[in-house]
Amino acid sequence: MTNQSTLNDRKMKIVFVAFTDPRNATYGGEQRTHVIWKGLRSIPGSMVRVIVSVPHKALEKDSPEDGISHVCFERRYSIGWFLQRFLKKFIPYWDCSWAYDWRAMHRICTNADVVVARYIKSAAAFRMWEIAPLYIDADDIHTLEFDAETRVIGNNPWRAFVRIIIGLYQNSIYKKARCIWLPALDQVKLLKGLPASWLPNIPCGQFPDLSYVLSDINRLFFVGLMASSPNFMAIDLFLRKHWNLLKKEFPLLTLDVAGSGLPPHFAKKWKQYLGVNLLGYVPDIWRCYERSGALITPMVMGMGTCIKVFESLRMGRPVISTAQGLRGIPMEKRVPVNGIFQYDSHESLVAAIHTLHSMSQSERVNMAKAGMELVEGSYSQRVVNRILQNALAESRK
Repeated sequence: MTNQSTLNDRKMKIVFVAFTDPRNATYGGEQRTHVIWKGLRSIPGSMVRVIVSVPHKALEKDSPEDGISHVCFERRYSIGWFLQRFLKKFIPYWDCSWAYDWRAMHRICTNADVVVARYIKSAAAFRMWEIAPLYIDADDIHTLEFDAETRVIGNNPWRAFVRIIIGLYQNSIYKKARCIWLPALDQVKLLKGLPASWLPNIPCGQFPDLSYVLSDINRLFFVGLMASSPNFMAIDLFLRKHWNLLKKEFPLLTLDVAGSGLPPHFAKKWKQYLGVNLLGYVPDIWRCYERSGALITPMVMGMGTCIKVFESLRMGRPVISTAQGLRGIPMEKRVPVNGIFQYDSHESLVAAIHTLHSMSQSERVNMAKAGMELVEGSYSQRVVNRILQNALAESRK
């Protein structure tokens, strides 16, 4: 009895390996890293150390007050490093220990009780299952992202072969984990026979209550890291396929696009569309949500879930989205009463905008409140903390 009590009283040493500093929460990937870090720190009796893998020695630094170390593990210009770069030209998502000094990671993680890998890449690169019980925040299933890309660019025998290799690779890593966290329940169900579990994405930051602030419904808004291909490809396809037709139907419609890193040729092209405003980097994104009538998320590919959707709903703003943009939200919740309008054709997109135009003030207020309650109830830090605490409690036994 005394030995069990001592075991439970001892601090659990958790090592969290990521590729971005968990104190940052600027865009989707960073936000999820930040949320998981906060959740791990909320576990009673835990001691969390974060290792941020950086690509260059010049970026190495320590922040002892937060238990965060930036360390370069890349064996740059080694045979393994060149080999991995060559293979990834043909097989995306392929990461392995050849290109990294994984033994250095093992030395750093000595005496760890639990290791948590942000992305399958961390687990594979550093052979983290050899250190301690491994928990992987997969964020998405690589084969699903590959399939989404295939639907856009088309399939061929080579892509079918690569898809098989990616599936074998990811499953070989998943089998070594005690738990695999995914942001969508439908993704969890796909990993049959594997220890997959739901861990939601959530919006970050302080949210003003805009449920009673009714803005111009003609003002659509999109936000994202515009250097990311899923974001700029989504907007480019939306403009080419829908925008001019929408302007004929709704002459007052405008689209504000916020986010840094947009490739110049897309910026030049999009400025030719009437009513499209390119905002670039916006320090106060909440003002953009406040001015917007609805968020548009015309995603056709990408990993994880669109945190912008949760931000918009939490801000009392409806979302008009493709199914790909609503990853992580159960089908039964994707209804207009919650402020969620899913479209799969130009006709359903027009119908969604018509519905918003026809709503009364009280209907819009009730819709905003329902969306905010949905996010608060299922997509909050409190929910993440509870899931992580329950999952890692098993490691104390």
